[in-house]
Amino acid sequence: MIRIVTCCLLVMAGCNEAPEKSDVLDPQTDTSTVAPVQVQSEQCYALTTGGNNVVLSLQINGSQAAGELDYAISGKDKNTGTFTGLMSGDTLTADYTFNSEGVRSVRQVKYLVNDSVAVEGYGKVEEHGGRMEFAPGAVIDFGHGIVLSRANCKK
Repeated sequence: MIRIVTCCLLVMAGCNEAPEKSDVLDPQTDTSTVAPVQVQSEQCYALTTGGNNVVLSLQINGSQAAGELDYAISGKDKNTGTFTGLMSGDTLTADYTFNSEGVRSVRQVKYLVNDSVAVEGYGKVEEHGGRMEFAPGAVIDFGHGIVLSRANCKK
């Protein structure tokens, strides 16, 4: 009988205790503010020649990359959009979301980037899930791509 009473008292005492505070933030109730991502590097590149105008604005934070990319190539439709992706060494691989002739599209882009130029890479592409991306194992050729020279970033 004493064991039953003791057990019931322990259970009742446990019911009155406050629940332990979790270290996991609940996005529904968390009211703290998240600090904005700090851009470690901002680089701009451009090509303006022979009726062609291509502008790449690149913000890098660690291995994360984002920015704007606009193509106005003579004789082709103008593409204006943004990208997000990763820097791996000197190579940017990103998903470029753009508008062209009123249609929104997504395609993967690769650029070889250094202090003075950004060179677009080309290779075999395939459609996957409504976006164009480089085929698995595709060789990316940077030797024949559009070469953008370092430019001042417009604010």
